[in-house]
Amino acid sequence: MTGWRVDATESGLRLAPVVRRALGSEELSSAELLYTQLSSAKAFCLYFPSRFDLRVDDAATQALRVFGTRTSADTLVDFWDPTDPEFSRALALFGVNAPPALILMAGLRLKGATITGPDGAQLYSISITDPAVLADPERLAHATNAAYEVVVRGDPGQIAGFLRKRAAVALLEEIGRLSKNARDQLVLLKPKFGLPGGLSVEIG
Repeated sequence: MTGWRVDATESGLRLAPVVRRALGSEELSSAELLYTQLSSAKAFCLYFPSRFDLRVDDAATQALRVFGTRTSADTLVDFWDPTDPEFSRALALFGVNAPPALILMAGLRLKGATITGPDGAQLYSISITDPAVLADPERLAHATNAAYEVVVRGDPGQIAGFLRKRAAVALLEEIGRLSKNARDQLVLLKPKFGLPGGLSVEIG
């Protein structure tokens, strides 16, 4: 049976096949595949480029590299290798149909964050896929900061619970409790909040 792991290369992250000899193995979730990255962070920021070396890729990459240097050591920024043969499979792990895409994930250094539990993972991701936002450094900064505040200040278990119940109204109320500005920014962006198993909720 073929499984997958994430390899870090000079060109970015890639999925690599792993042959498993055990029978009945389940496919790993995004959180399990990215365990190395998530275990060393409170927030993990991941960018999937367009595959075309567009202006959006230059703008987003440059802005996110700056973001990575201006945040704490608990924040990790990385990029997916567009030449990865499994690029589309990697995108699908986050419920994203096409690049470019910015993903912010809650990391395991957050209080209460776990990959497994009685109700499943106490982790989630926020996906931003509007190219107009990703290509504009100022709008990207507002979007990233809004999502980042939710990730680092929110309760991962509580937010994951809202997602399991598809409780978008309760999720928005919780985001507003954390930061009204972040809530207002995210409503305009219409991001997807997703669980490692694939369930996602779009807000806005």
